[in-house]
Amino acid sequence: IRLLRQLYPNVQIVGNSKTFGMLEGFHGIQDGLYEVKDGDQLSLGRHQLSFHAAPMVHWPEVMVTYDATDKILFSADAFGTYGTLDGAVIDQDMNTEHYWEEMIRYYANIVGKYGNPVQRALQKLSGLEIKTICSTHGPVWRAEAAKAIAIYDQLSRYEAEEGVVIIYGSMYGNSEMPWGFESVESGRSFGLAVAAMGFLSACIGGVIYMNIMRRKGKIVIKDEQKENITFDQIIGPNDTPMSGSVDKLTIQIGIVVAVYAVSYCLMEGICSLLNLGESMRATIFGFNFLIGTFLAIALKSIITGLHRKGRIKRRFLNGFMMNRISGFVFDFMVVAGIAAIRIDAISEYIGTLLIMGVIGALATYFYVKFICEKLFKDYAPQQFLAFYGMLTGTASTGIILLREIDDQFETPAADNLVYQNLPAIVFGFPLMLLGTFVYTGSEKITSPLSVYITLGLLVVFFVILQIILFRRKIFRKKSVGNAETATKAQTPSE
Repeated sequence: IRLLRQLYPNVQIVGNSKTFGMLEGFHGIQDGLYEVKDGDQLSLGRHQLSFHAAPMVHWPEVMVTYDATDKILFSADAFGTYGTLDGAVIDQDMNTEHYWEEMIRYYANIVGKYGNPVQRALQKLSGLEIKTICSTHGPVWRAEAAKAIAIYDQLSRYEAEEGVVIIYGSMYGNSEMPWGFESVESGRSFGLAVAAMGFLSACIGGVIYMNIMRRKGKIVIKDEQKENITFDQIIGPNDTPMSGSVDKLTIQIGIVVAVYAVSYCLMEGICSLLNLGESMRATIFGFNFLIGTFLAIALKSIITGLHRKGRIKRRFLNGFMMNRISGFVFDFMVVAGIAAIRIDAISEYIGTLLIMGVIGALATYFYVKFICEKLFKDYAPQQFLAFYGMLTGTASTGIILLREIDDQFETPAADNLVYQNLPAIVFGFPLMLLGTFVYTGSEKITSPLSVYITLGLLVVFFVILQIILFRRKIFRKKSVGNAETATKAQTPSE
């Protein structure tokens, strides 16, 4: 200001009475001043300016200026943000996505406690048509001017958004790491890497098991069998034609899409009806494949029933093509999941991944092997491949492994894999709740304690599951023992 006065001695400085005191104190300027008050107007020829006091937004002397000609609000610090402009000035010439969080952070640090003065200022300016906002900090708001005003209105009302606030201080950024990862991207990549290791473990463990069983002579690998796909396997009686008004493949894809569409609508409806939060919403959508399986079973039953009653003549479901679709989608899912992993984001957790992967694979291998040998003696190899593939990958992985030795599904292994979905929901839902509630902690549970509580509940849950699995053996032995005791007690009297 002092330099401008030196270069242009006759320039008039427009301001309010509070700013004039600052001009004198800092720059020694006492003359050439034009004082305006709240509501005053000033004509500059083409431009018509009006002045509006906005005290404590965020300084006592703040006054904003409105140009009625171009509908521009010169808003002082209001609607400002942190961050550099990086080559652009106007919002429509840049990506403004990250500026909204910076605006909220700026408001919280600079203007936050002056909510009532901000509300009074917004009410005073509400009658003006504002097309552009020029703040002293951040971009010029033109395309997003209305959004900037809406954010200030919400913040100054102290209105909260749905969610959880975590307050922390972080000098080096370590406290900012969510769930121990440097970023959300690291957490996602870690999860995808765990899933990818599960698929690898399913393939490696499944192949090792098949070779062991083959050497023992207990199974025959499908490639060693003489297999010829007949035309009847591809097109059954009363099937829709391969090419017609609607192609057979199109019908199969349409059925799959319809099932998933209904699954999505059902899950969305449950979340909306119960007004579930983000964590519970993620839990519901985590069961999408189970819900889709139930709907697919229901649809197949309806179509089969209608066909038996003669209501429909054609067989719309074709097992051969559905198998081809499931194989393609499975391969696509695995490749897409692996391709989405950012190695740089998980480079620090490679050791943790390897430990988790190896221990998880070995524990699952021997546990499933034990269960299948005890509970499914007549078809233990088939059931092992189905369960091991499903537990380390997905149900599709289990089916793929099973087909190597039971491609016609002659054993009940495939049916067991399908019918286990209901028990999986019953027993899996509490586990999902543990992940969304106990481990994250509540108001009375601190982080270390929550880990021990979660671990203890998992142990209890595992024990209960074993009791249910071996209930016949456990309670049969107990019943036999009671019967023998009763028999011995009756012998003397006899």
